[in-house]
Amino acid sequence: MPKGPTPRSPWVLLATDFGYLLLASVLLFGGGGYWLDRRRNATIPWFTLAGILLGLAVAFQSLLRRMGEMERREKARKNAQDDPGSSPR
Repeated sequence: MPKGPTPRSPWVLLATDFGYLLLASVLLFGGGGYWLDRRRNATIPWFTLAGILLGLAVAFQSLLRRMGEMERREKARKNAQDDPGSSPR
């Protein structure tokens, strides 16, 4: 008999979210660079490459920030379990 849905790991959810964020940011910034390259014919492909690199930087910066937040929450949760008298921040 099934016991119900298993809880999902926040790390799996973070990885899934990162995949979508990476795709969206590269398409958005790379598409903006492509549009700029087409408007200014002399710059092809520099704005496109810069847009793709900017999209990658934005996605990875977001990933690192969210991973740090998850680590802080995990440490606060473990500290609260170890010392039930103290309040987590």
